[in-house]
Amino acid sequence: MKKKILSLCILPFLLPLTSCAKEVTGTCYYQDVSTTFAYGNLYLKTDVTAYNDKIQDLKIDATYSPSVWARISESDATALGEGNYFSVENAPLFDGTKGTVYYPTYIQIGNTYYQGHARSEDETASYASAGEVALYSVPGASDESDTSDLTRYFNTTPTDTYKLNARIESYYSDVTSGNIKIVKKNGDSYAASSLTPAFPNNSPLLSASSNLYPYFATALKNFKTFVEGKAINYAESFKDNRKKGSSRHRLLKNQSGSWYYNDWQMSIDWENEDLVKDVDNHWVDTGISSTDFCEADAVAFFTTTNNAFASVEYASVR
Repeated sequence: MKKKILSLCILPFLLPLTSCAKEVTGTCYYQDVSTTFAYGNLYLKTDVTAYNDKIQDLKIDATYSPSVWARISESDATALGEGNYFSVENAPLFDGTKGTVYYPTYIQIGNTYYQGHARSEDETASYASAGEVALYSVPGASDESDTSDLTRYFNTTPTDTYKLNARIESYYSDVTSGNIKIVKKNGDSYAASSLTPAFPNNSPLLSASSNLYPYFATALKNFKTFVEGKAINYAESFKDNRKKGSSRHRLLKNQSGSWYYNDWQMSIDWENEDLVKDVDNHWVDTGISSTDFCEADAVAFFTTTNNAFASVEYASVR
């Protein structure tokens, strides 16, 4: 009888301990320099809901760069007036062909004005995809400044612990909420124009325009299936402790037409030759086509998911 009473007394104290686990959501933003998406960089927002140290739910969407939403017609360009527009020849058109695209020289994002021109061959960079044909910068920014190129500004490594990227968060919010404008300049001042930014299928979200990137939705569906129920531990690259220098080991590889993932090598003892030899036995098929989904996009999915997950589950990013 005493044993029964004791167990009943302990039970109430145990209940709060087992019920304290709750769902928490972390969000990460990212500039994806996609080689599959033809119209410029993509800006991802990844929401990860975690429960009991595992990913419970995942949501990913993307918005566009000004190379998409700042496009205007030739007649609208003419109406803006000389000096208030520029053109880019042989640019990718939404119908899959190439032709001349017109852009306003001046745009406003949030409270900041930007001045644009056609990106030259000398201005190509690793942080700007081939579709980034319009280069926008803060007027007067020096060549060394990260505001001399909007894509460079977003490429700057975030300083926060989990690299959730506040700069891109602000941009994503402005674009998706409509806080962007096409403006013109009169002398030293800016004035509103009658033109409004336009999006494919009238939506700032990539998910609403499957025709621009047909495989994106399928890749996301397969990725969700793969990561939900797991604790993602991803790094784009890291050093091999067995050697001097920075020998690169990726946790993703292209194999048999799919992207394969291997986080086992993140935690092994690199001095143990048997463990090193066993690395190849731990590759897992994500179900994402490496033919239809480029490496940059796969890295974007894993990086943002890892960072968002880490921000709500771990003391520091891996």
